[in-house]
Amino acid sequence: MNKHDSDFNTFFDNLIYKSVCANIDDYFTDAERSECGDFLGGVLDKGLYSANLAFWDDMRELRDSFFKSNRSASYLRSTLNSDRII
Repeated sequence: MNKHDSDFNTFFDNLIYKSVCANIDDYFTDAERSECGDFLGGVLDKGLYSANLAFWDDMRELRDSFFKSNRSASYLRSTLNSDRII
């Protein structure tokens, strides 16, 4: 059973799997859409699904790099348990 109309389904599919920036026409100015396309190297032009995967891949790489760094175990523990941003 389809609970949404075809316009909603099309909008959702475009947002998730295609360009986010091309599908926000009614909500943002031309300048904001341009900024959207430039955000993090244009990752939003590939859809929210791809942007989310790219974000978590970057987080995993940062974590791996952090743990491979030449820092003491106590420093790593204190940094991971603190509120500060590295």
